[in-house]
Amino acid sequence: MKFEFYCLANNRSGYGHLNRCLTLGKALRKKKWECNYNVIGNSTSINIIKDFGFSGKSFLSFSSLKNDTCSKKNKTLNSRIAI
Repeated sequence: MKFEFYCLANNRSGYGHLNRCLTLGKALRKKKWECNYNVIGNSTSINIIKDFGFSGKSFLSFSSLKNDTCSKKNKTLNSRIAI
């Protein structure tokens, strides 16, 4: 199973939410779930995610995150239709 996390984490808002999401991810990983993180934040956020052994992407704004997420859904939908 796969699980996508979406959160805000940067120098201004802090990293508490990201750390709580990473703790959840560790528990899910024990259950053999694949976790990916999408963070509105900075490079520090990605470094923290990688330190926990997860993969993820960092976005500068909600708009860029939304555009990326919508394009992923469209690709998935298109691949399902093509099959």
